[in-house]
Amino acid sequence: MTAQYRIVHFVPQPFLGAKIPVAALVRHGGATRMVAADRQLDADSVGGVAQAATLRMLLRALEGASFDDLPASAGPHAVLDEPRAIPDSVDPFAWVSSVVLPTRERGTHRTQRPRWSQYGLEFFRRHHVERHVQKRYSPQRYPDVVSELRGARLQPISHWVKGREAVLLMEPIVPADTRLDQVLQDIATTFSAYRFHLPQHVAASLIAYVLPGAPERLRGRVREELQTSAHQVVELDIDNERDLFVRRIQAVGEASNGSLRH
Repeated sequence: MTAQYRIVHFVPQPFLGAKIPVAALVRHGGATRMVAADRQLDADSVGGVAQAATLRMLLRALEGASFDDLPASAGPHAVLDEPRAIPDSVDPFAWVSSVVLPTRERGTHRTQRPRWSQYGLEFFRRHHVERHVQKRYSPQRYPDVVSELRGARLQPISHWVKGREAVLLMEPIVPADTRLDQVLQDIATTFSAYRFHLPQHVAASLIAYVLPGAPERLRGRVREELQTSAHQVVELDIDNERDLFVRRIQAVGEASNGSLRH
């Protein structure tokens, strides 16, 4: 059976409704285990000393929680998200801790961001389109993929798919990562540079795809930051967006190589 997780959101002030992802319940091998966020929040972050104490009590209560329900002691201060699948090829507990939940800063985004690329590849494998996806496109490395970019010195893009009449240039986003703001700036700058060099008649699409598990607040931030630089932002938590994205990769990848002109 595929492992699953459910995010547990802390609600510091129930009458305000704001939610903070603080833990997840992971069901694997017939057992359920709580995984707490690596970066726990201090009193200033959750609204005061009383709220921080409530959060600590919630985390203790979650240690014996079932996958289907929160303990009664959680009261109005916790909300359980819907079940989501975990990729088969990963350690489920480590994956949820590092991809889904907020994490502490460990070095710079330049040393950590390649993990995002790996998480994207795991998504492609899970949906059986990995044979179409190649890693690290740049005009310097692949000058013939988009001839109009030949000679342009641009930053690499994590994943790409080449078809007969189109090319997809794709960056994964992990919204819950603490490096989100800096990486979004980097991706927006890179995408903007590509758009500056790409003529309108070239069917090359710059796509940011948002990996599952993030709250709406962070997903909205991704869309806001990339709305003018990306051609498309895909939220993999949304079924129809995910399905259309997978089908587009398959359709483009199965097309034979050729001109990129409309």
